[in-house]
Amino acid sequence: MKKINIIDLDNTLIKFDSFSTYILKGLTFKNCIKLFRLLILRKLKKIDSEIFKASIINLYRLNKNYSDMINKLAIELSLKLDKSVLLKIDSYTDDSTINVLSSASPEDYVNKLAVSIGWLSLASHFDEDNKFFHNHGYNKIKLLNKFYPKDTCIYNFAISDSETDLQLLKMFNKYILLN
Repeated sequence: MKKINIIDLDNTLIKFDSFSTYILKGLTFKNCIKLFRLLILRKLKKIDSEIFKASIINLYRLNKNYSDMINKLAIELSLKLDKSVLLKIDSYTDDSTINVLSSASPEDYVNKLAVSIGWLSLASHFDEDNKFFHNHGYNKIKLLNKFYPKDTCIYNFAISDSETDLQLLKMFNKYILLN
């Protein structure tokens, strides 16, 4: 059986929120009014984080240079990986281990980042019915179970900074909750 390590991205593998960076990188003159409206609605709690994130992704995917922006963002993030966290992950990784980057951030750049470091990924995405799946909290467990069921994998190691991941972390033989 393969061993699975789950690694959170934002404020864990990198020391900042990649989605905020994504928002800034995708901002154009053409989409700034729509983005501003979404930011106001979110600040006023008229929309939740799931609707906010899905709306921004849909808005940004309309940008004609979206693919280039995503590629550049993935490269930028790969240069900012926390070396101390990578060392911890390496200490729980051997030839039979699959490292999986699990993030609430969009799969658009999370997948590219994961591939660039030789990992797999589970991230927020639109399913085949174009319904948004926010890979956050309990949804991280659902996605893990879908692709890496415990009866076929050993849940080896997990690391995250977020209390919302604690239930997920406790499923693993070893885990670290940062801060």
